[in-house]
Amino acid sequence: MSFKLFSPAEKLTAMAFASWLCSLALTSFLLYSGNRFPGAQVFTSGWLSPLIPNFAWFANIFFFYCIHRLFAGKTPVIASLLTILVSLDTFRLDRLPLNAGGAESAIYGYGWGVVFWLLSFCLILSAVGARRRESDQLIELFGIRDILQPIGFILALTLLGTVSYLSIEDRKLANLYETSRLSGITFKREKVCSTPEPTINHPIEKFTGPLEIILKNNASVYPFTQIKELLAWGIPIVRINNIDYSYAQNGLISSVTATSKPAATLHVSESEKGSISAKLLEASTDRIVFDQTWNRENQPRSNHNYYCPDYHSFPKLDEQPRKIISQALNLVGTNKSEHTDLHYLTSNSIEGVIIEKSNDGLTREMKIARWKAMNPDKKVSSMPSLSNTSCPNDIGWNKTNDRLYRLDLGWPFLVRDRSYYLSNRENHNAICDSKSTYIYHGFRVERDNKYRLIIEKRNLQNFQQIWAIKVNISDLEHVTRDDVLKIESVKHVENTLILELVNDDTGQILFVELNSIF
Repeated sequence: MSFKLFSPAEKLTAMAFASWLCSLALTSFLLYSGNRFPGAQVFTSGWLSPLIPNFAWFANIFFFYCIHRLFAGKTPVIASLLTILVSLDTFRLDRLPLNAGGAESAIYGYGWGVVFWLLSFCLILSAVGARRRESDQLIELFGIRDILQPIGFILALTLLGTVSYLSIEDRKLANLYETSRLSGITFKREKVCSTPEPTINHPIEKFTGPLEIILKNNASVYPFTQIKELLAWGIPIVRINNIDYSYAQNGLISSVTATSKPAATLHVSESEKGSISAKLLEASTDRIVFDQTWNRENQPRSNHNYYCPDYHSFPKLDEQPRKIISQALNLVGTNKSEHTDLHYLTSNSIEGVIIEKSNDGLTREMKIARWKAMNPDKKVSSMPSLSNTSCPNDIGWNKTNDRLYRLDLGWPFLVRDRSYYLSNRENHNAICDSKSTYIYHGFRVERDNKYRLIIEKRNLQNFQQIWAIKVNISDLEHVTRDDVLKIESVKHVENTLILELVNDDTGQILFVELNSIF
């Protein structure tokens, strides 16, 4: 007497479930962002996929229904077919969310988790076919008797063969960076990039700048519009729109109108399809140092651009396009950065004492009306900035050129022929005397019922900071918003500083005394 511990259908069902369990531990998706999604994470969160919308996750429900019915001695033919059909929606999925805030990234490639997951569905189909054979309930499908078991095997072999072929081909064609990203996954969702990384044969020798960047149609192509980034790469002078940007002696970024010829010119453009081109010319010889194009990969509905070969909007030292520019100009990355006074400001806090009040000041509206009355033939747009008090025309905040602000430097502070860019962009008010300027901004601190002024004093010779303080003022009335108090005058009396403040909304004047060592 013979005894079989497991029937073929039960063995195939167990194999299907084992394959499904393996998929949980393996990578299912690799995103362009670098995030890897293991199968377990996809399984626990995939029930939300209709919001994307995608419905492949629901193949799991049909799969477990099939297992339950098979061990009950049933043959869930329709459910097993639906398992495979629904799972194919996986290949329509082109992106995954990164967080609850709505950030997402396109899918770069599929891992072995997806392969084992799909393989389990092929095996469950074969298990259903084996169960029908065991129950002698043979059926005809398209005129062929009981083809479910062989179809399941054929699908499994086709899956493994296709994946193997794509995996080998991708690695055969991929460039260096694509090859490294393919590690741990089977194949890329889109065509792999085979274009080699750009290289430089003859860099510019002894480059001292300036590097002129010409943006076709004023294209906003990162990082070529990021002055801070370009200077941090080691480029001594960056020229955009006939303005030269460089580091000043005090560590701040400064700019002047260009007067000399550039040492090299970089032409940057972006096509309608999103491809980015950059061509570098050496000025002295008119030699093309490099002419490189990064083609945008096909990512429909994408909020992010991915390129072949690799391109990064905020590249590291070994990433493009920084790498090719550094090689072409023989640059050494600098550790220079914007000078910040945040620690100094934090450690210098003074309580301001109101010593006098009056209601004789001018509101903002009154100042504008007075200027209109004195300049009836001029437009309001030509009115001097109310951010500058007692400052000459060539000193103070320059808010007339919006293009400068868009270069991610903030509004420039003009000191005669040179502009400086402060790290603290909230400082948009200034009051001047003959040798120095006080730059400040104010805001309410509701939890303490105080108004706080952050003030720094800079000399006008080289814009070096002299001191910086935080002033806390209590017991204020009619202060309903930030930056409402403007400094009209600053007086030094021995070791005491007296600020004359005017409320922009009400015109109330406050004299605030600061006792410290100035």
